[in-house]
Amino acid sequence: MASILIYLTILANSIILVNSACPANTVAVPFGNYCLLKSQLPVNISSAQGACNYAGGNLVSIHSDDENNFLVTALTDAPLWMIGGYIQFYGVDLPNNTWMWYDNSSFDYNNFWKYQNYGEYTAQFTMSATEHDPGIWEFGTKSDQLPFVCYITQPPLSPPSNQQCPQGSSYLSTLNRCLMPVTTGASFDGAEKNCASVGGHLPAVFSAFQNNALCDFITSYMPNITVDRTFLGLDNYNGTWLFTDGNQPMSYSNWETPNEVNQTEAYAYIEMNTRKWVSMSKIIDLVIPMPYVPKTGSTTLTNTIAYDLYKINDFNVLHLNMTKNRQANQYEFISNITNWNDRLPAFYHGHVAFVDFQRFGQPNPIYINLVREPLERLLSHYYFLRYGDTYRVGLKRSRAGDNETFDDCVARQGKDCDMKQMWMQIPYFCGQHHFCSEIGSQLALEQAKRNLLENYLLVGVTERMRDFIGLLEHLIPRFFKGALDHFDKLDEKRSHLRYTIKKIPPNDQTLSVIKRNKIYEMEKEFYDFVLAEFDAAFKKATNNTDKVENISLLKLQYHFEKIKP
Repeated sequence: MASILIYLTILANSIILVNSACPANTVAVPFGNYCLLKSQLPVNISSAQGACNYAGGNLVSIHSDDENNFLVTALTDAPLWMIGGYIQFYGVDLPNNTWMWYDNSSFDYNNFWKYQNYGEYTAQFTMSATEHDPGIWEFGTKSDQLPFVCYITQPPLSPPSNQQCPQGSSYLSTLNRCLMPVTTGASFDGAEKNCASVGGHLPAVFSAFQNNALCDFITSYMPNITVDRTFLGLDNYNGTWLFTDGNQPMSYSNWETPNEVNQTEAYAYIEMNTRKWVSMSKIIDLVIPMPYVPKTGSTTLTNTIAYDLYKINDFNVLHLNMTKNRQANQYEFISNITNWNDRLPAFYHGHVAFVDFQRFGQPNPIYINLVREPLERLLSHYYFLRYGDTYRVGLKRSRAGDNETFDDCVARQGKDCDMKQMWMQIPYFCGQHHFCSEIGSQLALEQAKRNLLENYLLVGVTERMRDFIGLLEHLIPRFFKGALDHFDKLDEKRSHLRYTIKKIPPNDQTLSVIKRNKIYEMEKEFYDFVLAEFDAAFKKATNNTDKVENISLLKLQYHFEKIKP
């Protein structure tokens, strides 16, 4: 089954107000200008009142025996119902503790089996005859979850006919809107823009009742598709969460963790399997794994992680196909990708050396990358040119048919095994400076180290791909949420996409020649530097356990205090 992110267009312009009769699914009340609306969904009293408000009314208030008896005849389909009475609690036995109705009418009647005016109580209407006669009120707490009943004092908008809901949309009475599911990928801003183009907005939710109804609608509308997430029309620009549908404030929330609400410059989506809300920062817009060094495992990272997760985590993946590897027209390149808003958030990958965005007045993206032990990388590349890899089986490479071993090549000082071919990882990390391509340049090595420390969030090593993916998920969940579990479920072929078909280990004589070479020494120094940085970050993240699974188990290691104002 497909696993996707969807978003819903809430089309408000198609709704017609009806004043002459109670809407469908409600019952006319024989006294007053009310319609009775029942919900079998058990929620707490706050969520129940929120749902009643959104429908155009309040939780039921009762003011006479006649009204109470009417409810006895109307509420036969559940043993206990939430009604709108609650106590305003100031303290035990204080005289100003008093019962109130949510509709602010006078609390001039009650049918409690035992009346008291202290405690944090709510009123519940019992239909069970086991302890009391039907219609007796009981005490409840504000956390109790029950079916509830509303009086709609102003008839809500009526369900539109099929002709009034635009083609491709369906009416949901709980939200009183036409909903149009969209399964094509888009960023939050792109989704809201698409909704606006057809006269709507991303959905607004004001109660647990509506939250569950929205999730139920999505599940029933697309029964053969597993939907992972759906956007809420909830946006935070200046520290305040507002719905895009009229900039309404958030009066109900269902955050997955308490810290979600503290995100700024963020948007929200519903995690469908838990029905919880998750906030996602808009600030992390660009992740670029550059320099993308050949034969380091970058194809495995991009093809089995980025291209598999982009729909689930809602981002774009783009391959940078450079005319000339490493070097770029820097200003044009930076201007192009930073202004391509329709493709944000974006994950770029390709063979291009480090580009310093800050030199051109732009903040750097989040740089990540992989490196490999330099001799292992060169060996892999040498035999790849002759035998190919498991990624494109059958494709003839440039040295196909040449069966010369690496040892023989080194002995005759051939071009393909020349140590100049090893000068690869340092220049990619060094960047666009003229000295970066100068083979054996000490300046290039120092610049590569400096860029690593100052401009890269994380650089991993090919030999520890799983640890690298686990750290990425921890550091950049916006892009890599679920990456480690996904990687662990891959078969051997997909988890090592570009495995060179045939490699012959070098003999001791070859190793001795290579390890005395200056270029190898410099590339190995850079590799060891990267490995030490990665290992330190990994040990810290796993609390020195060296088990990637322990990253998510670490407790918060800081707290805030002396906060003013």
